[in-house]
Amino acid sequence: MRCAAAFLSLFLAFPVMANNDPTSNTKETGRQEIRIPMRPSPALSAVLVDIKIDNQDALVLVDTGTTRVIIDANMLKLKSKPERSAGFLQLDGHVKNVGVMKETIIVAGISLNVDAMDTDLQAQRKLCKCDLSGIIGLNVLQFFSSIELNFKTKELVFKP
Repeated sequence: MRCAAAFLSLFLAFPVMANNDPTSNTKETGRQEIRIPMRPSPALSAVLVDIKIDNQDALVLVDTGTTRVIIDANMLKLKSKPERSAGFLQLDGHVKNVGVMKETIIVAGISLNVDAMDTDLQAQRKLCKCDLSGIIGLNVLQFFSSIELNFKTKELVFKP
């Protein structure tokens, strides 16, 4: 039960910080519709996809309810250090301070330099029984005009 509460608190939580433009410092590789396969999550009904974070392969959860990218920098063995800290309002009403760093996220062939909040995702990895290393939120997803979850083809479709 505590694990489930920890999982929900992370995914239903929102950070207490200013909104940064996710399209700053972007490099587009094309304006066509891009499809990437969704990975199955046997233990969790969630949309998981493979992306790159700082040129490293990363399995991430796509969460439209999260406003920021959340990463587990220790798991990814990232060399970058937090530039600042920010309050992260959890579901239980407590504010947790987390490090915020600039990271290059490559999703659907598009490179974005975004703020990423660093926190331990060990409890979420246990719940999904997978090597989850991050969560992509609206500061990445809003770069696209729309996204589509195609459960028939098991693809996440990004539309320019």
